[in-house]
Amino acid sequence: MKNEIKKWGLPPILEQRKVDFMFEPNKLLDKINNTKKDCIKNYYRGLHSTDGSVKFCLYDFESNEIVFTMDFFRSHKFSKEKYIKLQVLYVNAIELRKKGIATYYLKKLRDYAEEKEICKIKIYVNPNYKLFENKENTLSKKDLIKFYKKIENDKLFIEIIE
Repeated sequence: MKNEIKKWGLPPILEQRKVDFMFEPNKLLDKINNTKKDCIKNYYRGLHSTDGSVKFCLYDFESNEIVFTMDFFRSHKFSKEKYIKLQVLYVNAIELRKKGIATYYLKKLRDYAEEKEICKIKIYVNPNYKLFENKENTLSKKDLIKFYKKIENDKLFIEIIE
């Protein structure tokens, strides 16, 4: 999974920065341990990449901050229904919100689903999730639903879970 995700590359706005994919928490332990909220520490300690499941972030080594986080998994191969469950799609860096980063990775996820012949992405829309510390420049629940539905096409259905 890690190599597939890395092939997605970086959105144009991040290409000139010293940003890299982080799939293991050990490279971020100092940053994680300096976080005051336990729920955030625990979340980033769970970074991983396994077959069908990935939780990663993009880390900017110049500003020493996590700029983006994504977490999703594919349904079990023996499941009746094939789908991807998008757990988290979050632009951590306030100044980078509404600059196309989330859209870029959402489209990459759509392309990945189509490549794997998966025709549904399930998304629980919760703008108040514990990971989302700063709400500045974020979308409302209604606008988030519109945002996610934009990538829907004749091959892929977006199921909003409320």
